[in-house]
Amino acid sequence: MKTKSAILLSGILSPSVFYWLYLRNATTEPESSLPVPLPVLKGSFMKKPTDQTMKTEEGFELKLRSRDSKPVIIHIPADTLTSLEKIAAGRDMSVEALLKLYIGQAMRQDLAKLSADRVLEKTAQVLKQHIRSEDEVSAILKEIRVETIS
Repeated sequence: MKTKSAILLSGILSPSVFYWLYLRNATTEPESSLPVPLPVLKGSFMKKPTDQTMKTEEGFELKLRSRDSKPVIIHIPADTLTSLEKIAAGRDMSVEALLKLYIGQAMRQDLAKLSADRVLEKTAQVLKQHIRSEDEVSAILKEIRVETIS
């Protein structure tokens, strides 16, 4: 292993070396003298982050893309926030990530329902063009709804 001075002179600290130095120095030196790592910037660090592709443990590909975002302030009851913190800790994620997950799931469900409703509306329009009986069109639409729910 490199010595402390050799590591600091090279200007590059791996996370494990930095953690080792931090623990070692935290017990022997005052806080003000702890090493502060300088980031090593390679390439164009001002570029916007590009899309990333990750693989899950099951082998699925996740494509992460950066999107513009805006801050939102919401007031959550204290007991609800406590529950969210427990759930987030159990899932090994932040409360913010958990909220984004919940919002995304509910939004996808609502968008899917809106899409299905639009398909049913268009289906009703087409059926009315070809079938004159309003009762028959209603029966067909009812059957479609029953089949798609179950």
